[in-house]
Amino acid sequence: MQPEMRKAMLHLMRFTSHDFLKHPNLFGYFGVDFLLDDDLHMWFLEIVDQPGMLSKTQEMERVTKETFSNLLNMQVALNQDNWELFDKIVEQSEY
Repeated sequence: MQPEMRKAMLHLMRFTSHDFLKHPNLFGYFGVDFLLDDDLHMWFLEIVDQPGMLSKTQEMERVTKETFSNLLNMQVALNQDNWELFDKIVEQSEY
């Protein structure tokens, strides 16, 4: 399921990237919600501007730190219109 979610999120990012404000002093993050139906088909539900990322366990804390590090690096790549760097960050990410 994770590869399908990753593919869907990358598609959404590429499809909407022209609408994002590209300014080096601004940063934002979004959450993407999916739904799995009874046949395990994945459906995109929404993009949320305040995703919950509370660290309640050591593993969640590790995941959160890695995610935010990747998000910052991805934002730099987007600000530079560097899709090669963006794709490299995504490929190296565990999440």
